[in-house]
This record gives sequence, structure tokens and C-alpha cells, in this order.
Amino acid sequence: MSSYTSNLQHFLDKNGDIPLDIHPEGRKMASFLTSVVDRVTASFPFVREFIKTGLKCMKTDCRGAIIGHFRNENEPIVWQCMKCSDFGSISDWQNSHWDKATNKIKKTV
Repeated sequence: MSSYTSNLQHFLDKNGDIPLDIHPEGRKMASFLTSVVDRVTASFPFVREFIKTGLKCMKTDCRGAIIGHFRNENEPIVWQCMKCSDFGSISDWQNSHWDKATNKIKKTV
């Protein structure tokens, strides 16, 4: 079991994109993190409990289902693999290209 604490902004360039010249392992992690943000925030405001993201674990030998949640738009997203129990948190996801929650809040205000 592994634990990951990730700041999404550390994987993005000044335009908020995943850089083209990022190391392949960094790209794999960035793609995984942005997918988690996209899937979990798309369920806002209904993410008080862990939701199924439809994503698979990034471990080559696992491929278990990823679940995730966040309590409110100011807190990190927490995710976990249902098979190998790897888990992590993603901070500074707000207002990224993959943030569906903040975009919903802005539309309703």
C-alpha cells in the first residue's frame, strides 16, 4: 500500500496544462491526478461519500477501481484504490482545467 500527497499545480505549466516535455512517469501521474479531479468534481455537490470514478489504479500490477471524494471546494480531493488500498490526496485542484465543481459554483452565483 502506498500513500500519495500531491499538489496538482506541481504537474502543470504556467498555462495550467500538463507540459509536453514532462518526464513520462510525471505525465502518467499528472494524467491520473487530473482524471481523478475531473471525475470527482463532476459529481459536485454530491461527493460527501466516496464515489466510483470509473478509473483504474495506476499500478501496473493492480488495476483496481479508484474511488474519491471531497467535502467542499476548499479541501483536497481524497482517492483510494479498492483493490490494493493505495490512497492519496490532491490539493490545489481548484480552478484547474479539470475542476468541474468551481465551474458549477460560478455558474450559479
